[in-house]
Amino acid sequence: MVGMPVDEILASSSALRPSRAPATARDPYAFIDLARRGRTDWWSAAKGLLKIVFCYVLLSLAAAAALIWWRDVLPAGGIDVLVLLIVAAAWALGLRGALKSQGRPFLSLVSADGRLRLSRCCLGAGLWLAVSLLWLVGGSLVEAMTTSTGSDLSLGELSWPHGTLLITTALCLALIPFQAAGEELVFRGWLTQTLGQFLRSRRLLLLIVAVVFALAHGSLHGLYAFPFYLVMSLGLSLLTLWDERLELAIGIHTAQNVMAVISGAFFAASSGRSTMLFNAIEVPWWSALVPATQFVIVYVIFAWLERRRSRPAAALT
Repeated sequence: MVGMPVDEILASSSALRPSRAPATARDPYAFIDLARRGRTDWWSAAKGLLKIVFCYVLLSLAAAAALIWWRDVLPAGGIDVLVLLIVAAAWALGLRGALKSQGRPFLSLVSADGRLRLSRCCLGAGLWLAVSLLWLVGGSLVEAMTTSTGSDLSLGELSWPHGTLLITTALCLALIPFQAAGEELVFRGWLTQTLGQFLRSRRLLLLIVAVVFALAHGSLHGLYAFPFYLVMSLGLSLLTLWDERLELAIGIHTAQNVMAVISGAFFAASSGRSTMLFNAIEVPWWSALVPATQFVIVYVIFAWLERRRSRPAAALT
């Protein structure tokens, strides 16, 4: 998937997914051009970008100061709760200012019909969790078959969170949908749609958004974290343009972060770390292959679901 041109992937998705109006060809820029419900001049876009960056930087500095001041008194997992809360608030405030600068409605970031379908968010999250579970089970079976009986498997290092860590884990899980939705609204929604008014190459547009998305997540988890986030962004962007809606990406992003928090809580409990997400554990070189494979599976399943859903309508006509 990673090596295929973006336009070819989007073209193949259009062929697999039935058009909503048989006599009308689908507009490949339908989601991108939702920005035209407001002002699309460069000055409005620049003001919107400055407001998003300003809110993110300002609240990030506030979070950094709070961590320096209260680091020794925060309970295990408290850092994660504080950062997730700050990030969710930064995206919300920044988007509010950006949309005001462009004079466009909030739900134009989500869909053409001006609706946010929570059921579709749940569909994306559920399918991503199912595919991830299959990957985990398959990987564990391969590890068990290729590892000597006397050696310790990595799963043996896990431990259930307890005490304050259990409470902060629950708080993180409650905040993640807002944090993940905020990131998707900013990157897949606002940035893709706004930049797409000036850059009409979808291939280059998605690549730029992916690079910004990867850079925004930093390199805390090593050099190979960048390609991991790059693939995640490309997969989410392709799915959004294909579906012409943002809910699937919000659900998948939420599910991915939920798994990160839960696994981080298990390892934090066993190692005594004070944070679930912000550790220096480096991801391996093949980490980007995992989301790439998962997105291929998810894409095939969604294409099959859409084709099956269109059969009754086609039979009536």
